[in-house]
Amino acid sequence: MKILFSANSSFYIYKFRLSIIRSLADQGYEIHIVAPKDKYTDMLKEEKVHYHKLNLDPIGINLIKEINSLYQIIRIYKKISPHIIFNSTIKLNIYGSIANFAKNSFCVNNVTGLGSFFAHNGPKKWLAIFLYKISKRGVDHIFFQNMEDMEYFFDLNIAKKQNSTLIPGSGVDTQYFKRKKSKKSKKFRFTFASRIIKEKGILDFIEASKILSKEYNDIVFNIYGSIDNKRKKYISENDITSLIHNFESIKYNGHTNDIKQVLESTDCLVLPTFYREGTPKILLEACSMEIPIIATNLYGNKRVLKDSYNGLYCKESDIINIKNKMEEIYKLDDQEKKQMGSNGRSLVIEKFDIEILTKIYKNIIFKNL
Repeated sequence: MKILFSANSSFYIYKFRLSIIRSLADQGYEIHIVAPKDKYTDMLKEEKVHYHKLNLDPIGINLIKEINSLYQIIRIYKKISPHIIFNSTIKLNIYGSIANFAKNSFCVNNVTGLGSFFAHNGPKKWLAIFLYKISKRGVDHIFFQNMEDMEYFFDLNIAKKQNSTLIPGSGVDTQYFKRKKSKKSKKFRFTFASRIIKEKGILDFIEASKILSKEYNDIVFNIYGSIDNKRKKYISENDITSLIHNFESIKYNGHTNDIKQVLESTDCLVLPTFYREGTPKILLEACSMEIPIIATNLYGNKRVLKDSYNGLYCKESDIINIKNKMEEIYKLDDQEKKQMGSNGRSLVIEKFDIEILTKIYKNIIFKNL
């Protein structure tokens, strides 16, 4: 049986679908990957998969380029002729569904949050809604990562209850993301780890960190994440460097290929996002590593974070509130921090372990053999 996975980057497939792909490949399924080429492509090719290069701009709306990308997807899908398709990310959900209008495959879309297209009430949002409605004819089932997105699609008549499933985000390997006993650091370590875009709250984290750095000399603030220079108004590395200049306790460390090692050196994970998140994987990974988290009370965050149980809610775009929540975690005694971390791990083991998600994928496959 041929199973196809698609997304708007090889990075996305590698980061968010690899565990499932490996499990399916080990069971003898023929796995095909359709995604643009990036530095993760070669790592994907080392797996038991067939890789198909796609030319696609994840956020562009150039008509000629978009038609060309759609044509490529239709041609690739027809050539592979998969039994089941698992699309992810907005453009692949839409274009991959259109490519399945002939209903030659069982098509499953994964709504991994609504992202930048839905961040503002403008032309991009309404174009995305229009295309989702057109493309739904090629869709057989839809995975959602939070209730808000699911209900939003119900209201728009893009999805129906009988062919929709609320899934545990992208899952987390709780056996791999397991904290080792390590020597306590002399300084408290806050970490921001996400793409460097405004909507993820990076600027708010920096400003809150600046305030705290002036009040305490035993806290460090680490920033990890790649620069998204495909956006017209992106935050550059020079921008970050300029913002944290003269603040030695705030460090930008660039992209990391080993988030587990980063989390081993983290005492609290902060994600003050106001992005249309699905269920942020970094929150799942932090909780699995018994790290208290701070995040906004929005969308998929609410599925992972229970206020005062495994972390604290902060208000979106409110620097003082974010600073206060960070300070509140910092001032907890060791036992309170440890309990929060333990609570977080218990929560993700029960509700978000990768095996739960893998079982959902396998059930879909089994029902359509």
